[in-house]
Amino acid sequence: MPPQTIVSKIVHPPDVKVREFGKSYKLHKLQLMKSPYFKSAIEWNNKNKKNVSDGDQECVSINVETDDPWITKQSFELLLKRLHCIQDIQEESMIPSQMMATARFFQVDDIMVSMASDWNWDNVSVGFVINLLKMVTDEDYGNVGSDLVIKSEEYLYDNGW
Repeated sequence: MPPQTIVSKIVHPPDVKVREFGKSYKLHKLQLMKSPYFKSAIEWNNKNKKNVSDGDQECVSINVETDDPWITKQSFELLLKRLHCIQDIQEESMIPSQMMATARFFQVDDIMVSMASDWNWDNVSVGFVINLLKMVTDEDYGNVGSDLVIKSEEYLYDNGW
């Protein structure tokens, strides 16, 4: 289900427009406030009177610009779903690194923790582990990153590296 259809599951009309990856997403402030990134952007918009008119309703407009190559349109849309209480475990498990990077950027720690703890180490390749190590050491992933480094080292040791 695309994030744009998320709003049909909630009674109140969307009150935030988020632009990223060349798309505009109409979402709900209450749900986005779960992310410190979005909370800060919403509060800044409200404080500086930067809201825009969307038909007969005023809404917050947020332009997201990420330059992290790990953050993809798919992981961004899955994060928006998660913030709106819709989780697609199967789709998220297909792109765990991208989900981790997206959750880190938008400061949604519970997604990082759940992705790291649900990781299926039986189905990963050495190349994947090397990329994972590069990702979590290039940026600050906090305790989750430290745990993933330890698990990655164990994986590599157990597999003769």
